[in-house]
Parts: sequence; structure tokens; C-alpha cells
Amino acid sequence: MSARDIRKEGGKVLEDSLRSERNALLAIGATAAVDRLERHYKRLLEGWEAAIMEISSDDKYESLLHGFAIEKGQMETEMRCMERQWPRELKEYKECFASGCIDKKKRRHIPESSRELLEKAFKVKRFPNSKERERIARECGISPLQVRVWFTNKRARSKPRT
Repeated sequence: MSARDIRKEGGKVLEDSLRSERNALLAIGATAAVDRLERHYKRLLEGWEAAIMEISSDDKYESLLHGFAIEKGQMETEMRCMERQWPRELKEYKECFASGCIDKKKRRHIPESSRELLEKAFKVKRFPNSKERERIARECGISPLQVRVWFTNKRARSKPRT
């Protein structure tokens, strides 16, 4: 990503933020505050552009970009590993993220009937392997990841306190 692209993206983020705040102020009838808000965002944008120009004129910028490229490559490698390990969960996450339904992590509640089944499975075996977790997940109607997390939490809760 070039300095021009970074400057453009940052400007777009600031403009979107300004638009959102301006609409909120207008919605509550605070029209007098809109001028101050616009002046504030103009100063932010000028500062952003000045900082980008300073960075792009620096030789260290190229090494910074190289570092970001390496980091991006590592992230892509990790994502490929995750896709092989948890294809269904990752696909659901990506679909939900793309549709905008993920604002923050939502807590997933496990139904009472499934919890009873999990408790019975826990009494039989405290450390189920991946095949057993998949079977339990199918019977409970939840994901294998949820089963794994439930077992981890249950083991932590059932440790004797000293």
C-alpha cells in the first residue's frame, strides 16, 4: 500500500466519522455544534495528511512496509491453517463478518438439554478427543469448538480450590 493509498484511506475514515457525528448532532437538534465539529475534523485531516507526508519522505517507511508485508504473510498462513482445522466454523464466522452481524463477540448460550448431555459426557471422559467432540457436538446441536471450550471451562471450574 502506497503512502497515497494510506492517506486516501485515512481521509475516508475521517470523512465517514465526520458524516456520522454530523448526522447524530443534527438528529438531536445541535446545529450550533456542527461548525465546531467540522473545524475539528478539518484539523484532524490536515494533521493526518502531514503525518503521512512525513512518513513517506522517510527512508524507514520502506522497511516499515516490508514489515507489514511479512506480518500479512504470516496472518494468511495462520488463516490457511485455521481453514483446514475448523472449516465450518471459520466459514460461518466469515459469512457473519461479511454480512455485518459481528459488532462484538456474542455469548452463545447452550440449551439446557445440551448442557445435561455435556455433563454426562464429562463424567465419562474429562478430555474427549476431536472425534468424540464432533460426535458430542452433533448430538447437542452445537459446534465442536463450543464443545471444546465448554470442556476446558468445566475442567477449570471443577478443579479443587486450595
